[in-house]
Amino acid sequence: MLRKGKLKATRGRLAILATFENTCGPLSAEEIAQKTKGVDKATVYRSLALLEISGLLRKVDLRKHATYYELQEHHHHHLICQTCGRIEELAACEIETISKKALKESSHFQNITDHSLEFFGTCKSCMK
Repeated sequence: MLRKGKLKATRGRLAILATFENTCGPLSAEEIAQKTKGVDKATVYRSLALLEISGLLRKVDLRKHATYYELQEHHHHHLICQTCGRIEELAACEIETISKKALKESSHFQNITDHSLEFFGTCKSCMK
């Protein structure tokens, strides 16, 4: 993965990527720092920024008081329960239709290079 991102394989970067191997869903920067024992916090935060810039990780906005990251493996969005915090991946993406409409209506933009979309609501378990 690091070669793909044209980055050196440092101990900190390897430790950060390893934290995602056994994890389903996004992790906060703090959770990643706690799971990467032996790597100081400053190195973790610098590495997270670099891994994001290189396209190996992406930030996810969960509307919490922390920055969350996940591996940039496949394109997907999230359903997030505002009651219990459950996160479910959503593979369906009709953004192409919305993007075309947005560009057609825009007087200043010519192209869209990326997007982020999260859905917030209440899961079935919390509705009971």
